[in-house]
Amino acid sequence: TVWAYASASHRATELFDALAAVGKVQAADFHSHNLVNVVWAYAMMGHQAPALYNALAIPAQALAAANQFRPSELATVAWAYAAAQHRSPALFGAMADAAVAVVHDVEPQDLVLLLEAYATAGHSSSALHEALAQRVVMLADGAKLAPSHIATIAWALAMVGYPHEE
Repeated sequence: TVWAYASASHRATELFDALAAVGKVQAADFHSHNLVNVVWAYAMMGHQAPALYNALAIPAQALAAANQFRPSELATVAWAYAAAQHRSPALFGAMADAAVAVVHDVEPQDLVLLLEAYATAGHSSSALHEALAQRVVMLADGAKLAPSHIATIAWALAMVGYPHEE
């Protein structure tokens, strides 16, 4: 429901508040797809729901640790938490570990979204940044990066203080 409203850019504050309360109670029952859609919708609408984000961070962390997120889902969850300005270091740590494990499957747009999310959230993970930087090199060799990707990647890596060779 919230995904549909967010996709249509339709504000429904009372509905989002009510569903956040229900989602908070049922957080443990969320599987990866539902969790991704919900946090994306709340972030897209700029709807503040800190209790929901806190509650969903627990199953999200478990799903990340169990490698139950696809790379695009990891990127979306990271982006949503960063966009909502919701700090969750344990979740960002678990998602970083999960992303490192699947780095070779990360598509350019997801790579950019992950880097942007971590930079925006101010969460640094040297293992993640190193793995993603290596993935950038692989993608650059195949000319799979658009100019907008390159600009965002450079910005994000600079924001997290990623070391680079001269």
